[in-house]
Amino acid sequence: MRLIKVLAVLLCVQAVALADLKVTRKNGAGGYGGGESTVYIKGQRQRTEMPGMTSIQQCDLRRTIQISEQTKKYFVVSLDDTGQPAESGPSAPQGPTQTRRGAIVNVTETIVDTGERKAMFGYTARHIKTSSVTDAPPEACNPGHMESETDGWYIDLAAGFSCDTDRPAAPPARRTRPDRADQVRTKRTGTGKLGFPVMVKTSFKSSGRGGDEGAGGGFENTMEVTDISNVTLDPALFDIPAGYTQAASMQELFAPPAGMAGVPGMMGMPPGARPPAGEGGEGAGAGVASAASSVGPKQPGTIRVGVAAINNRAGGEVSLDDLRSRLVGSINGGGLEAVPLDAVSAPAAEAEAKQKDCDLVLYTDLSALKQSGASKVGGMFGRVAGVGTPGSERYESRVDFRLFAVGGAAQLESNATAKEEGAQASVSAALEREAKAVAAAARKKK
Repeated sequence: MRLIKVLAVLLCVQAVALADLKVTRKNGAGGYGGGESTVYIKGQRQRTEMPGMTSIQQCDLRRTIQISEQTKKYFVVSLDDTGQPAESGPSAPQGPTQTRRGAIVNVTETIVDTGERKAMFGYTARHIKTSSVTDAPPEACNPGHMESETDGWYIDLAAGFSCDTDRPAAPPARRTRPDRADQVRTKRTGTGKLGFPVMVKTSFKSSGRGGDEGAGGGFENTMEVTDISNVTLDPALFDIPAGYTQAASMQELFAPPAGMAGVPGMMGMPPGARPPAGEGGEGAGAGVASAASSVGPKQPGTIRVGVAAINNRAGGEVSLDDLRSRLVGSINGGGLEAVPLDAVSAPAAEAEAKQKDCDLVLYTDLSALKQSGASKVGGMFGRVAGVGTPGSERYESRVDFRLFAVGGAAQLESNATAKEEGAQASVSAALEREAKAVAAAARKKK
């Protein structure tokens, strides 16, 4: 009987040790407000959810899966190669791709265990300092000299999740030469062990080559876990969603579905594909007929704002439909009602705004969206710090917006900027600032 009790206790201990985990964390960079992300862990698999981005790391299959809910597609990156697409099947061999070999990129990493230990979230955390130097020649996908220093605390999770940290660092998802893939050669010194990061501060500095204006300068990135809890997770969360199709590249992952490239609001609209906001153009009368998506009668005392489709002059890989929905939702409230306008051109939007009894019309241009230079450094070194996730690079965005009275003069002309983890999150943050400015200006009409 005693033996049975001992075995039962051991089984319970093992079950707790291998429990699924939910980790919440906050991120910050360069003085900008940090965003939040959630990490789910089940055995050898990890799911990371951020605004506009979902990533699944399958250590058992040596691959990472990037998922786009907008396009219903996924993109697979092998953890064993230099970032070229991997086959979607669990045991499918790596076959030839159309991606050409780029350059040899040399990475030198040093990991030092300070010997300090402290309790964090019920675990014993190790204080580890790392440094990394990357030299990429001019013909590389992201040429330049990059350095990083990381000061962090790491733990060994009870869930048992651990991808081999001796693998070469994965390059950033966005490359300046998408048709090429570099060969990364990593040299590591030191005997320190990383593990799962719970508190990390990383400083970057770089010098670009080949005229890349955004590659130089310094940058600091922080990450801190705020909670670790035991949960029960569905294994399906850690695999390719049913009904999704594989994309051949990150560009295809975020591209609009076939036959929808000309629909206003679809992501990835190239610059010039839509007349700039506030200007006329060919087909200026188009869109009014589609304004049949009617809205209800306006409540007394309410200021109604018609929100035109966001004009993507930057050409970034973002979902314009989702971004406008967020903008509309952020303006609503406090005596304001925002409604989307279906029209493409400014004259048609004006006509539709009158039809929908709007008091104001808001035109928005996404005028800039670029991966920050320091983020390119982070793309190479994020895995060294233990916090790298393909596709989680920081982006700088700018939106220009103009608020007009229907049939009248401009009420507001301004811009808003943001820098966040992920292109979608960056533009979303800029639009939140736009919404506050627009709401303040609109309420002055009361």
